[in-house]
Amino acid sequence: MDVTGDEESGEESLQATTEKYSPQRRISGVPVRLVFSDHGVRYFQQKGYPLTHLTLSDEDESYGVELRSFSPPTVQKMIVQGYVRSVEISVADPRRVRNGVLDLTKLLVYAMLYAQVHTDLYENILESELAHLWNRQNPRFSIDTRKPLSSECSARLLEPQREIVKEMQRRVIAPAYARVSGSDQLSGEEREMRLTTAKRFLATIDGTCWVLAARYRDNSAADTWLETAGRTIARYVEKTVVAEYVALMIMELVQQLHIEAHELTPEGVAPDPVKLIWKVRKPGDFAHDHGRLSAVISNSTMNFERVRSQLFDRATREMSETLDDFYSKSQSGGALGMYYLAFVQDACKEYGIACESFASRTDRVGRALVNIQLQF
Repeated sequence: MDVTGDEESGEESLQATTEKYSPQRRISGVPVRLVFSDHGVRYFQQKGYPLTHLTLSDEDESYGVELRSFSPPTVQKMIVQGYVRSVEISVADPRRVRNGVLDLTKLLVYAMLYAQVHTDLYENILESELAHLWNRQNPRFSIDTRKPLSSECSARLLEPQREIVKEMQRRVIAPAYARVSGSDQLSGEEREMRLTTAKRFLATIDGTCWVLAARYRDNSAADTWLETAGRTIARYVEKTVVAEYVALMIMELVQQLHIEAHELTPEGVAPDPVKLIWKVRKPGDFAHDHGRLSAVISNSTMNFERVRSQLFDRATREMSETLDDFYSKSQSGGALGMYYLAFVQDACKEYGIACESFASRTDRVGRALVNIQLQF
């Protein structure tokens, strides 16, 4: 099945991925199971795509598809649009699929950051005088949390104000550009990547926001929203570094569970693969909602009590290593596993992202699960 979605206005600009890999490069050798949300199931059934009933390793069941290879922008776009609920991969040889796991993890984190910016700035303008003016003057086309203007309507209304909107967009992106360009801690390549990322955050802003800002540009509330949008994008560009931290931590946890499975499996018997599930909950279900991305990692040989003890020990440990220390040790082949969990939690906290970890068990067979939750 070739799942690509519609090429609607603005969707191409959402095909942003992470700083460390090419967004055009297909990820292969990492079979992926995509479990769709109710919205996604309805969308793909209406398009005539055959869906498969899937049962994941945490006993979650729904309809979705299984892919042998995939394009990062395609999967990311489906997440931003709210079509995907869970993503599961099976890892039999972590060394062979290392880059694919890192890439997938980073694109998921980026997708959640894009979705949060989209939601935050749309909610901000809904609470402003601009939305109140619009709803009073256009009762048949009123907007609220769940009902923005359609992309077609926004495009039609913005067409005669294209130059005004371009100037507003330059104003919004200016704070991020100034912060990145003025940093002496970034290499030239890193600076260029962050500038590109800023553009991609800008592209996630709902067209409704630009319609209202342009329509009521003489109102002081429009200036206030533009300033808020600029600060928000500048802040989220800096948050993207968390994608690197999380990807490395998840890969090392997978590696650790793989090694432990080998040690606990009789000689001559292939150990069960490590299962990694990413659960996606987009923001926007209610006012001031925050998205959540949860990683669920497991192997059939895991012991629940041991895992719970390890998580408590690592999460409460004081850390002093930097990301460079973490990455160097990771590349050396050692299974760091939970050792850097406390480091990643502290790093996420610094950027306003909550990172929690806990152990759980499935209801039917009692399979032990390592859970890592990110609240954006």
